Amino acid sequence: MNKPASPWGNLRPSTEPGTSLAVRVDTEHPHDFFWALSAQQHPQLLCRLPGCLPFPAAENIPSLKLIQVHFQHLDAHSWCTVELHDRAHEDNFHTLCIALVEASRKVIKSEAVLPVILRHLNRWQKLLGRSLTPGFMTLHEQLGLFGELYFLSAHVLSQFTLPESVFGWVAPQEHPQDFMLASGIAVEVKCRQATAPEIVHIASQHQLHQPDCPLFLVVFSASQAERGQRGAFSLHTLVQVVRQTLADDELASEEFEVRLLQRGYVDTPAYDQHWWRISGKRCFSVREDFPRLEPAMLPTGILETRYSLSLSDCAPWAQDISTMSDVEVAHE
Repeated sequence: MNKPASPWGNLRPSTEPGTSLAVRVDTEHPHDFFWALSAQQHPQLLCRLPGCLPFPAAENIPSLKLIQVHFQHLDAHSWCTVELHDRAHEDNFHTLCIALVEASRKVIKSEAVLPVILRHLNRWQKLLGRSLTPGFMTLHEQLGLFGELYFLSAHVLSQFTLPESVFGWVAPQEHPQDFMLASGIAVEVKCRQATAPEIVHIASQHQLHQPDCPLFLVVFSASQAERGQRGAFSLHTLVQVVRQTLADDELASEEFEVRLLQRGYVDTPAYDQHWWRISGKRCFSVREDFPRLEPAMLPTGILETRYSLSLSDCAPWAQDISTMSDVEVAHE
């Protein structure tokens, strides 16, 4: 299963410089977004805005390598154009465009759409620097993402609707935990190599601190495996498995692509080199005196901390991973 098809594949480019032949992105969207190709066959996302709308100063327009954002008044309307100048990056540009369209879906007034677009372009500029492609993930980072996607595939997608499952994966938004599930629980996922010491690394005093709902720590042990071995996946093939599951739900599928890119993942053969199979899984209820550091424990002047957690010392808080959903969640 591949990414959603490019919307520019069947478009004809404009024959006149400065104009575009456009197709509406979504007839049910409250605002006017269009897919288009420029005369130079550059993929574009167009947004039609009120004609009286003032445009931002040049220094306030986000700058991403290979992408140009420009504005013009035409036919009693204002137009914002986001244009890609290298089609080798079309997949990632498509993901960015979908993020812009979805970010404005709940905006009521058309005058408020442009500020939303600019804020999200700024967010992506901070995420990716001036490049449209994230840097290469280290093996440690790949294994961390592998664990999150395995948990999503094996333990979340079967319990919730597809959009609920994807929106519950909050790690890409830099949430302290990796999942905030629709059932009202938070889950932090760790994935360690099976041959490594029996510890996991906790990134901050916030990671195992969630005062608003039940919190669980799920730890997967991953053993190295041969390509194609039964029950084994590379990071790339695991992404494909999730894509296949989401394929019939456009909202979930597109949001998954956005979150993958936010998480730092793009398709590359490098992510198909290492294969793992999950050889062990443990689940702990992070409650009461579970061994952890919380924000209130830090002395004055200590702002952040990282620490290593011994899994053997967490045994009193162990529970079956399948029973997480049975926890009663208090509702006000």
